[in-house]
Formats: sequence, structure tokens, C-alpha cells
Amino acid sequence: MSRPAREQRPARRALLVALLGACLIGGVAIVVLPIGWALNRFVVWLYYAGRTIGIPSFVTVGAYDVALNLLLFALPVALAATLWPKVRWWLWVLVALIASTTIELLQFAGLPRDASAADVLVNTVGAVIGAGAAASIRTMRR
Repeated sequence: MSRPAREQRPARRALLVALLGACLIGGVAIVVLPIGWALNRFVVWLYYAGRTIGIPSFVTVGAYDVALNLLLFALPVALAATLWPKVRWWLWVLVALIASTTIELLQFAGLPRDASAADVLVNTVGAVIGAGAAASIRTMRR
């Protein structure tokens, strides 16, 4: 017999908080650890794995890089927007824009990584996608 919905909500919330924490810890690790070369190799590996399963060659390594940057911000924003639904979607996007800009400025100022204005744009679009996904799921549940 399943637990009543009231009892499942705290467990669901705890899971979402844990996932958000994992996303944030992973994101910080990606930014501050000197693993740029390993990340590049991972993206290239994904490209060749995609080719193996039939993804066409016009989907370049750069497309995988963009997709991962989108995901880097879409997932935590979707989780945060789900956890705190009363916060307006554009505030999550603004937080992501500020975070992404800060990351790129840190990379420019001294981290052994490449800074890119394009990454700020892609990360912000990822945040819009994440906030939109959370809003869509909320709408479908009603």
C-alpha cells in the first residue's frame, strides 16, 4: 500500500534538494577544478559515442559543448524553480545570468580555463529552458 500524498511530499522535496545540491557541487567543481582538458576529452568522447549510435556528423563537437552548457544551467534552475515555485521565473534567469557572468569573469581573471561571452548566452538560455520546463510541469499538474 502506498503512502498518502501528504507523506510523500517531504521525501520528494528532500530528493529535489539533494539533486539541486549535487548539481551545484558539480557545477562548482567543473568551474574551479583544473579539469578543462578532461572535460574536453569527455565532450569528444560523447561526440564519437553519438556517431556510433547514428547521430549525424553535422552535429559537431561544438554542438555537444553547447548542449552541455545548456544542461549545466537548465537542470539546477528547473530544480530550484520546482522547489520554490513562488519565485518568478525571470528571477531564476537573472540569478543564472549573474552566476554565469561571474564564472566567465573568474575564468578570464585567472582560472586555467577559456572565458567566453557565448557561454554566458548559452547558460542563460539554459536557465530560461529550465524555468520554462518547471513552469510547464506545474501547469500540467494543475
